[in-house]
Amino acid sequence: MRTLADLFTQSGEPFNPMRISSAVESLRLSLPIMGTPQKDLICFKNGVYELKSQTFRPHNKQDWLLVSNDIDYYPAKENESFDTHAPNFAKWLKRASGNQDKAKNILAALYMILANRHDWQLFLEVTGAGGSGKSVFAEIATMLSGKNNTVIGTMDALEKARDRALIVGYSLVILPDQPRYMGSGAGLKAMSLPVQQKPKKDYTSNNNQTKRRRLNANLTTW
Repeated sequence: MRTLADLFTQSGEPFNPMRISSAVESLRLSLPIMGTPQKDLICFKNGVYELKSQTFRPHNKQDWLLVSNDIDYYPAKENESFDTHAPNFAKWLKRASGNQDKAKNILAALYMILANRHDWQLFLEVTGAGGSGKSVFAEIATMLSGKNNTVIGTMDALEKARDRALIVGYSLVILPDQPRYMGSGAGLKAMSLPVQQKPKKDYTSNNNQTKRRRLNANLTTW
């Protein structure tokens, strides 16, 4: 609004709040209708990675992606490994998993979050004693998904249609430190259906259709 007011001032044109609002609405009508983003794209800070072709390319506005994970992508180097190129992550993974099978499960879960593989229909449950790596896992998951693509919630909130409106538009929902859950799971089952259940919305909502994702609700534990 202020930028438009400055333009009117610089051009010597008289203006008022109604004229500014009318100009903004006119500009909105001239914008193209947003398309649907491709589901096989990982949006990095410096470009996008296409999962189907397994190639990296520059951003294209026709991808209709609004949020990146704020990570720069670099091609893998020869003989690259966690131990040599990400030693701190390798140490955490070894400590948090305790064995090779659990380490593979953790890596698969992180890949699922990075690639937004909702089609796997898994709801990740990370358990363990204090200091076992749960919070670090949540931080890594948030980094891979992108902070603007992540929302914090509760199991009880997901059971209520009105509260589920708060998660629409996010690809990662974190439910930290949940107490014992005694619900029926009806809300979670509804979100695992092929057709997204339309949540009831209160006075405010997130209607960003380009970021809408389906949260699936089968349980898995490592």
